[in-house]
Amino acid sequence: MEIKSIKEIQNISTFKDFKGGDSCHFKKLTFIYGLNTYGKTTLTDICQSLKDNNLAPISSRKTISDQSDKQKVLFSIKENSIKGKVLNFKNNSWDENKIAKYIEVFGEDFIDKNLFTGSFINRENKKNFTEFILGEEGVNIVREIEKKKQSINKVNQNLKNGIPEFLKEKMRKK
Repeated sequence: MEIKSIKEIQNISTFKDFKGGDSCHFKKLTFIYGLNTYGKTTLTDICQSLKDNNLAPISSRKTISDQSDKQKVLFSIKENSIKGKVLNFKNNSWDENKIAKYIEVFGEDFIDKNLFTGSFINRENKKNFTEFILGEEGVNIVREIEKKKQSINKVNQNLKNGIPEFLKEKMRKK
């Protein structure tokens, strides 16, 4: 299952009344680039909304000029061998969103969660970045290593607590 093209976008940020026609086709891997204010982030938010089945990225980007018009997105998708099936966002919901699990969006949200940006690195960035790089199997191995380290630390702590006082004093003098 894959998105083949954008048919239409209405009343979402810079896309007041966009008709994609034959000019907006997607490949298996699609990069979006262009000048500022031309809709890159809006397209990313639309795809993120589709992936997460979350309406907020779209509903929060209503076109300023006419707040009364309904928002709409039409994607042409290919499902198995069926070409030209339409995936529709209207009335503030995605119709039959079966494609979400096939989409990855590497936009600002992904960068904020997974890459080291700015002058500080927080624990959540490190964790997400490690999981992204290692994949599911790698993350499971790392978790197993962490469990073993904790077990070793517990054994070492128990050993320290079991040392007779006269040996502890000798160790302190060294």
